[in-house]
Amino acid sequence: MDSNSRQRISSTTVGRAADSTTDTWSGHLPVTQQRLLPILQRAAAGAHDFSLLERSLFVICEFWAAVAARDLGTHWRSKADESLHALITLCVAMGLSEVAAALTEARRDLDEPLTPVQRRQRIRALEEQLLKLNAPIDQVIGRFAQAIPLLSSARVSWNTSSALSGDAI
Repeated sequence: MDSNSRQRISSTTVGRAADSTTDTWSGHLPVTQQRLLPILQRAAAGAHDFSLLERSLFVICEFWAAVAARDLGTHWRSKADESLHALITLCVAMGLSEVAAALTEARRDLDEPLTPVQRRQRIRALEEQLLKLNAPIDQVIGRFAQAIPLLSSARVSWNTSSALSGDAI
């Protein structure tokens, strides 16, 4: 994680609470923030020894913050192919099938030869598509964040049915 990523994620991802009463995303849920903040602090201190679960949480949070800020083009820069593959895999594992399907479609679209303007248009369309999904994305991310200690110590597999239950976080 480079210093630009740390600065961007700390300013866009942490410190805001989700507000389900508006259409405007106002940040990750508190449970997500609580799990993400120590990861960001360790990264800012120069640590590199992050678990796969910690890296996954960072990747999905950074991605979702970029989508919500409508800044996915800047977030991906020229690394959309690498990011899309990892994100699709992560979304499938987390049970975010609608997000994974949208990303798979975007990956096909972005594999075509595109002008810079066309590329920006496709990424903007993806952002809008993702923001209109009726999937409990923040809640699933929150459940994942909450489960990290259990997954790390007990080697329990991630259960998407509990992530998608109606329980409040």
